Amino acid sequence: MPKPGEPLKGMFVFNRIKKLFEKNIDLKVVTTSSPLRGLKNWGRDYSFKDVGFDLDLNVANLTKIENPYSYMDLFRAKNLVRLKKIFMKTNCDLVHAQFVRDGYYAYFLKKRYDVPYVVTCQGFDITIVPSYNQKMRNKTIQILEKADKAIFVSNSLMDKAKSFGYSGKNSRVIPNGFDSSVFKILKNGDNRIKIQDHSERVIGFCAALIKRKRADKLPEILAQVNKIDNNIRMVIIGDGPCGGEIKKRIKKNGLNGKVLFTGRIKQSEIAKYMNEMDVFILPSINEGYPTVVSEAQGCGLPVVCSDAVGVPEAVGDCGMVVKQGENFEKRFAAEIIKMLNNPVSREKILKRASKYDWDILVNKEIEVYGEIIDHRNSI
Repeated sequence: MPKPGEPLKGMFVFNRIKKLFEKNIDLKVVTTSSPLRGLKNWGRDYSFKDVGFDLDLNVANLTKIENPYSYMDLFRAKNLVRLKKIFMKTNCDLVHAQFVRDGYYAYFLKKRYDVPYVVTCQGFDITIVPSYNQKMRNKTIQILEKADKAIFVSNSLMDKAKSFGYSGKNSRVIPNGFDSSVFKILKNGDNRIKIQDHSERVIGFCAALIKRKRADKLPEILAQVNKIDNNIRMVIIGDGPCGGEIKKRIKKNGLNGKVLFTGRIKQSEIAKYMNEMDVFILPSINEGYPTVVSEAQGCGLPVVCSDAVGVPEAVGDCGMVVKQGENFEKRFAAEIIKMLNNPVSREKILKRASKYDWDILVNKEIEVYGEIIDHRNSI
């Protein structure tokens, strides 16, 4: 969720909210903030206009000091009281929680005040958190089972939840979407960005620079690519704790001048860079359903990705999926070269991308809301 000081964070949540707002769904947006992100904005309500978006919608910002291994928040009781007030004042029909972590609040609202809820599972809340211990698995199952509907962003993510005990009886699969008004084929007059000369080809990466995304291995992947074809550059979009390590490895591998770092930039700028790429890559270790793959496909890009949970469903037949394991970086680089030399047709990629427009997918979520409300009214 975009916040003051972090305006580009959680755009997949903002885009969902924006579409719901445009469809005249009456919304009350609630988020949480941690003091680790800075005391200045901790627990202070704000408007999306305060963070640079043309959306006149206020956000209730709850204080949080949470143990990520237990979902136990020191301010949980206080936050539940405030959430109850919000619910009573606005007369909400239901709560839609993003991530199981936030579903824990929704669960308590339902338990205490009979508020129906939907929880959307995005990835790490299913692939990573339940592996901490049995207690976390049990909590995850509890939140999923008690939900009026549990939405998963991919079939494989739902199957992962079932593997540790979730029944699946209240499940629905609705992937995250992308903003087709931003991620599209740009014309020459659309302020396109020049990032290579006429003879170079460009591979691109866009994600947080963290090990879960295998960002730390990008220099090794590019080094392997250049062993086959040394006329290829890489654009790295994003920031994170691995940034310094990546730059050291780039220097170590003799790749200075071969990599362009943009840092974290607005989606409109990301789309401009994507329009200059030849192949988009995502070598992640863990995912749920990577929205960035659909964004790349919206720009007509073929993709090469790992086989992390949810990724093959995002890629479809418009790219290459590389199995993780021994010699991954070398095998991944080889597939990049293959895709550069024999790319998927742009027409095929754009046809696939059109199915993942936020407008289509938010309509499916609205259908879920309607089913829950109709069921409650019929009781």
